[in-house]
Amino acid sequence: MTLKKNDIVNLTITSATAEGSGVGRTDDGIAVFVQGSAIGDELKVRILKVKKTYAFGKIEEILVPSKARITPDCENFMKCGGCTWRHISYEEEGKIKQQRVEDAVTRIGGLDNVVFKPIISSDNITRYRNKAQYPVGLDRDGNVVTGFYSFHSHRIINCTDCILQPEIFASVIEITKDFIAKTNTEIYDETMDIQMEIESKTARDLRSYNEQEQEILFPRECEFEIVKRKGNRLWLKEI
Repeated sequence: MTLKKNDIVNLTITSATAEGSGVGRTDDGIAVFVQGSAIGDELKVRILKVKKTYAFGKIEEILVPSKARITPDCENFMKCGGCTWRHISYEEEGKIKQQRVEDAVTRIGGLDNVVFKPIISSDNITRYRNKAQYPVGLDRDGNVVTGFYSFHSHRIINCTDCILQPEIFASVIEITKDFIAKTNTEIYDETMDIQMEIESKTARDLRSYNEQEQEILFPRECEFEIVKRKGNRLWLKEI
C-alpha cells in the first residue's frame, strides 16, 4: 500500500529520536516519526507528511499506552519546544539517552568492544537547568509574553515558570516584563522584518565596473515597483 497524507495507520513505537519523536514502522517497513509518543505505545496515527523512505504522523488514538508513559507535569508540554520527555518516566528517559550514546559510539563512530557503564541518575528531576534563553514578544492584545518557542517555529508559548529552571528565573522574568510595561520599551518583532530581492538595471550595469575598480557604487535615488510579496519578503524591480 502506498502511504499518503491523512492515511490512518496502526503503529507500535519501537524507538525514539533525539528530538523526542517515537518511531514505528508500517507493514511496508516505512519509518513513521510521531511526536509525543513513547516506546511501547500501540497507536492509531494520522499521516501528516510523506517522504521517500519515511513519514511524519500525529497521534489520533492511544490504543495501548506504553508502560513508561506518565501524565506530563507541565501544562505547556507538547505546545512548548523547551523539553521533550515529560510524558515518560525518568527511568525510561535514561534508557533512551543511554541508547543514544551507545548508538553514537558503535553505529556512527564504528567502535567495537566498548564497555558502557549505566547512566548515573540524578536525585533532582526538576529545577536542574542553570541556563535559559527567553524570547520576548507581544500577544494579539499587545501584552508582553515570554517563554519558549513552539517546536520548530518562532511562535512564543507564554511560560513564566518552567519546572526545569530554577525558581529565581521566574522572578527575573516577571521583573523584566514589569519593566517593559512601565517603560513602554519597544519589543523587536521579527515578523516585521522585510527581506527584499531586488532587480536593478543600474546595479547590473555597474557590476563589471565595480569588479574592475573594486569599489561599491550605489545610485542616490532609484524607483522600484513591488512585483511580488509573500509573507515578510518583497521582490522589487527597478523602474
